[in-house]
Parts: sequence; C-alpha cells; structure tokens
Amino acid sequence: MTTEAVPASAGVVRHESFAVAEPPQVLVHVGADPVVVELVEGSRQAEVHVALDTTVDGNGHYERFLQAVRGTALGADADSEEGLRSHLLSSTEITCSSFDRRLVVRSPQRGAVRFGTVAITVRVPAGSDLVVRGDVVTLDAIGAAGDVRVKARRGEVHVASASSLDLRLRQGSALVDRVHGPLTADLRAASLEVADLGGDADVVSSRGAVALTLRPGGAVDLSLSTAGTVDLSGLPPVVEPPAGGPREEPGGGALARRVSVASGTGQVRLSRGAEPTATPDVTAAGPDGP
Repeated sequence: MTTEAVPASAGVVRHESFAVAEPPQVLVHVGADPVVVELVEGSRQAEVHVALDTTVDGNGHYERFLQAVRGTALGADADSEEGLRSHLLSSTEITCSSFDRRLVVRSPQRGAVRFGTVAITVRVPAGSDLVVRGDVVTLDAIGAAGDVRVKARRGEVHVASASSLDLRLRQGSALVDRVHGPLTADLRAASLEVADLGGDADVVSSRGAVALTLRPGGAVDLSLSTAGTVDLSGLPPVVEPPAGGPREEPGGGALARRVSVASGTGQVRLSRGAEPTATPDVTAAGPDGP
C-alpha cells in the first residue's frame, strides 16, 4: 500500500463568523487536520476558516478500497476531485451556541480512513478556553488563551500563553511559551518544553524529555522520580516541610510551588527563569542639575 498527499487547489475555502459577547470555549475535534487558533485582544467575533489542505491518492488494493469508501460517502461524485473537495469542506461541522458559549469545530475523516485533510483556522477573543482532540494533532495557538486542554495519540503542539494547561500526548512534542497557572501532562513518549511556568506542575512521562523553566520567585516543593538524566541547575530553593506541617517558604511566606515529575528513562531539566531587570528611574536634568 502506498499513498501520496496531493496539495489541494488554492482558493477553495469555507468561512463562518459569529458575534460573541464574551470569550467562548472552543472545542476542536480533528482526524489529522492542522489547526491554528488566533486569540485576539479586544475581539467580539468568533471566526472559523476552513481550507483544503491535501487529498490522498492510493495505489493497488488500497486505491480500490478508498474508491469504494468514497463511493459510499459521495455517491455520484465519488470519481470527481471537486466532489471530494466539496465533501471535505461541507462535512466539517461548525456550530456556535450563545447558550453555553461553545464554538465547536469537527473535521471529517476522524476514523481510520481519510480522503484528505482540511486546514482549520479559528480566530476568537483572547482569554477563550481551548479544547483540541484528535488522532493526530498539529496545533499552533497564538495569543493569550484561557484554560487549554489537548489530547492526541500523536501531535506537534505550540501554545503561546495559557492560564492553565492539561496535555495528554503519546508521541510528538509540545512547546509552550507561558503557563500562568497549573500544568498537568501525561506524555508517554512525547517531549515537553515550557519556557515560563507560573503555577504548580504534575508531569508523567515514560521516555519523553521534560524541560520546565519556573517563573522567578518563591520556593519549590519538588517530587522527582526518574531513571533518566536530571539537570536541576538554577532551580529555586527546594523545601522539605516538617512532618505534618504546612508547606511554606523559608521564613514563613506563601505556600511553596508544587512540582512533581515522574519519568521512566526520559531526560528531565528544571531551571529558574531570569529575574526581571528593573528599569532605572532617570530624571532629566538641565545644565545646572535637576
């Protein structure tokens, strides 16, 4: 069985737009379709743009099987490339409900057999919650999101900013620029890098690499279990609370940040971000001084 991904014709698109009073919860369910989510400050619109990404041609037995499935799905248009493209666009489900503040996008071909892929772009107000699920997820979330949840068998994930992140990824990689609150991740063989983590973390990985850079300030209540290599350079103070006592910073400050990483054989790197540099207060002075 051999397959070839063929670029679809340019200009074949579908566009939907909805007025929203407040940031919605965005739910995207895909098979193997690339997704871009743009979170726009000050926006009061939710927009979904769907374009053809690829169609799939097959050879031999697989081609005959694919043609039969296409015939069932498309009927008289089974042998038409334009009919296939029209089917992929029209069968992408897009709904927006003001009652429960949900914008739902479901792409076709979520099972084992796919005729092609669509490229999905969602543009919503900043602060919108985001849920993306699929067999293969390629996600680029641009802007400030609310709570983000991603679940996939395989994926390439980039999130610019999230209030919190729940990541379930078996294979692939995830790069996160900023998580302001808690992070939960079940990675299996996937890798994870977070450049700025402001909250607690609970990460489980079998053999994927984990790299967390903690936001400056505060102590850390660290639980670490791994048979892989470990780098704790530059980590904030690690505290061990007294038996039965509260977890506090040295000197009796706020609760220490909880960070738990359990890894089989993967690499683990925990570090602290650089302290922000203060901008000097410069007062303009005349020839005779201020």
